[in-house]
Amino acid sequence: APKWLGKNFVIGMVDKDNDIDIISSSIWAISVDGKTKSKLTDNSIKAIYPSASKDASKIAFSNENGTVYIIDVTIK
Repeated sequence: APKWLGKNFVIGMVDKDNDIDIISSSIWAISVDGKTKSKLTDNSIKAIYPSASKDASKIAFSNENGTVYIIDVTIK
């Protein structure tokens, strides 16, 4: 489920699963025109369910165990 990140980007998770468990998942930002795509998390965390702050400066997400992470973002 994509979420807005400012006015020109959306964030979402790209995940792979085996119908039971999440194998991998990362958070991506994609421009509304589709020309710019940025992977925001690395493979060390199965990052799921992102949400952006109102001012688009932070993204919160969790992992499959429920641990919450907050990262700073800069839109250029």
